[in-house]
Amino acid sequence: MGVARYPPAFGNNDDDKGTDMQNIHPKIGQWYKDITGKSFEVISYGTAGVIIEYHDGQAELIEQNKWDSLQLENKHPPVIQ
Repeated sequence: MGVARYPPAFGNNDDDKGTDMQNIHPKIGQWYKDITGKSFEVISYGTAGVIIEYHDGQAELIEQNKWDSLQLENKHPPVIQ
């Protein structure tokens, strides 16, 4: 079965096509899923690292070197009911 590719509106970067899990450059507003199944949105990034927010509203700063070691895949935003 092929790899699902999301339209550009969902944040595919040119360098993150072709594999399910991989290192991905953070994009503000993009949702990602890590290998543990946790989903989160990038809300900011800079020299200190990447600030993410989980579906429950909890935010976390991930240092850049840790972000670079994460295995991530793009994810559609959650459906809010």
